[in-house]
Amino acid sequence: MIGLFILADLLILSARNLALRGVRLDMDEAKNLQWFNEMGLGLLAGAGVLWMVLIFWKKKQREDRWPLDPPKRK
Repeated sequence: MIGLFILADLLILSARNLALRGVRLDMDEAKNLQWFNEMGLGLLAGAGVLWMVLIFWKKKQREDRWPLDPPKRK
């Protein structure tokens, strides 16, 4: 997940550095950079959502197995 974030940042920085040097990108190259950036951020967001769902699901399973208030013995 962190790797995807770093990849997206590197793509942004490389496009910015090319623009600062005066290198003009073709429309296809600019669209490819934008597509990779959006895909990286989308994958990062999707992985974060999946991670949170798994955490809550595991927490729910643990609570179902070992309730906080165990039944009282008679």
